[in-house]
Amino acid sequence: MRAQDAVDTLREALDLAPSEAAIYVHLCAGGPAKAGELAGTLKLHRNEIYRNAARLLQRGIIEMTLERPARYAAVDPQRVFDEALSLRIAAVETLKDARGRALGMLAALQPPEPPEKKSVYKVIQGRHEIALAQNHLLEQAHSKILWATTFPASVRLADATGALEILARRAREGLELRAAVHALDAGWKLIESMVQGPRVQLRELDLGSDIRFLIIDGEEILMWVVNDLSEALKAKDEVAIQTTAPGFVQAEGVFFEQAWAGAKPREPR
Repeated sequence: MRAQDAVDTLREALDLAPSEAAIYVHLCAGGPAKAGELAGTLKLHRNEIYRNAARLLQRGIIEMTLERPARYAAVDPQRVFDEALSLRIAAVETLKDARGRALGMLAALQPPEPPEKKSVYKVIQGRHEIALAQNHLLEQAHSKILWATTFPASVRLADATGALEILARRAREGLELRAAVHALDAGWKLIESMVQGPRVQLRELDLGSDIRFLIIDGEEILMWVVNDLSEALKAKDEVAIQTTAPGFVQAEGVFFEQAWAGAKPREPR
C-alpha cells in the first residue's frame, strides 16, 4: 500500500488537513521524529510542521516526548479512531435529541391565529454569543426570573460569564427569582453565597435529561438546545433559541412549574 493511500484515507476519516495527515502517517510508520526531520522528509517548511503538529497535539492525535529536544510521536491509531468514533456517536445522539426538541419548539411557535404583537424568534450559536443574550435578558427583567438547568457546567459558566453576578444583584433589587438547579456542592455553595434576596427560592432539580433555560417576566425565553461539553467560554457548537412566542413561552412555563413541584427545596444555610 502506498503511503499516499494511507494519508488520503486518514485525512478523510479524521477530517485532517493533507499536511496533518502526512505528519501522522510518517510518525506511525517511522516512529518519533523531530520537527526538522519531519520537515526534511515531508519537504515542508519547519514552521508549517510546527503549525500542523500543534493542531494534532490539541486533538490528541500525536504526543511530544519528554526528551530534549522533544520529538513528536503518533498516538496509537486504534485509540485515535476509538475516540473519534465516540465523539461522532455522541454528536449524532445530541443532534437527534436537538432535532426532536427543535421540531416541537417550532410547532409551538405556530399560533392558531396571527398574534397582535409580532414575536421575536432567533437561533443563537456560540457560547459567548449566548452569554451576551442571557446577560442582556437578566438586566432587562422587570419582575420575575425563572431559571432551570440540569446541565453540569451551568453554574460554573454562569459565574464565568457574569450571569451569576447579575442574578445576585437583581435578586437584591427585589425581583422574584426561582431557580431549579442540578449542581455539585461547590456550585450550590457559590449560588447560595451570592444569590440572596427577599423573593429568592432555590430548589434541587434531578431529571433524567438535560434542560437549560431562562424565562423572563413570563414573556421571553432563552433555551439551550445543544450544550457544548467543552470547558471553553467561546465554545462554538453551543446553540440556543431566544423567543417571545407566547405559546412556546407558556408551554415551557408549565414545564417549569411541573419540574419545580418535583424539585427538592434547599434549606437555608
